[in-house]
Amino acid sequence: MNRAMLKMKAILLLAATVVALLAGPPTDGQSPDMLPNGRQVAKALRPILAKLSSGTAVPLRLPSYIPFSSDPKNPVYSSLSYLSESSYEVELSWSQDCSGGNSCHLGTIRGSKGSDEQQSGGSLVWLRPGLKGHFTPAVCGGAGCTDSTISWSEGGFVYSMSIKAGKETYLAKMARSALEH
Repeated sequence: MNRAMLKMKAILLLAATVVALLAGPPTDGQSPDMLPNGRQVAKALRPILAKLSSGTAVPLRLPSYIPFSSDPKNPVYSSLSYLSESSYEVELSWSQDCSGGNSCHLGTIRGSKGSDEQQSGGSLVWLRPGLKGHFTPAVCGGAGCTDSTISWSEGGFVYSMSIKAGKETYLAKMARSALEH
């Protein structure tokens, strides 16, 4: 090999090394803000996504949209309230250390093994063709308001999402964003 060829090989090897270093470590194809199926999740849920994904056999239904979460001055936080092989519960709050307190509580996201029987009560909401959910409005009184909830059954699992005094349109949009793809 002549000198020009060796020089060209060295330059190509150097360029390949730089590209590999810039690309970062290899991944399993899952971004920290996506589920394994490629579904995007809301920014507030990203810190708990890895633990949640590996801690339950319940297919995750995590929204890409959470009401009121777009204001950077008032971020929404998430924490795992409960995680097992057969269920999960995520607390949504206005504070990193809320623990379900009324003043900082925003809502919840739940999934569990259960029946495909339709829930009763509340108003019927179509989440996508062939899948209906039930919306139950909040009750407000002297101590504040409860959560409004949307729930549905799918494939032997029961899911629900709630927002404190949330409107039906907000919760329907939140649930639909968890069902996209």
